[in-house]
Amino acid sequence: MQLSILYNWPIGENSARVSLGMANIDDVKYQYKLTILDKNDKGEDWWFTLGYVNHDEVHKLDTFAKKSSIVRIHKMSKVGGYSGSDYQFYLSKDWPPEAGGTSVTTINYQI
Repeated sequence: MQLSILYNWPIGENSARVSLGMANIDDVKYQYKLTILDKNDKGEDWWFTLGYVNHDEVHKLDTFAKKSSIVRIHKMSKVGGYSGSDYQFYLSKDWPPEAGGTSVTTINYQI
């Protein structure tokens, strides 16, 4: 499975588009969940979760996140319940320097 992060989209909004896609043959064994973690204007924790979906429905895991957000992907085995993996990305820490002003940068991560 591939996680794509389109940094600085929409342009100048300090946000990113986060999506899953490009399933491979091994991904049929898993379900996926996408969670965005951040703080609201009052400094309180909040989160937004999409999932669990099968490999052929990952196109539904497509959303936007603020630069200050943490993106978490949970990959869970369909057989035997939780035996999956968690992947965590800190957008501000991983933000590429070339993704600023009117420039957009996409980085793909294999999960």
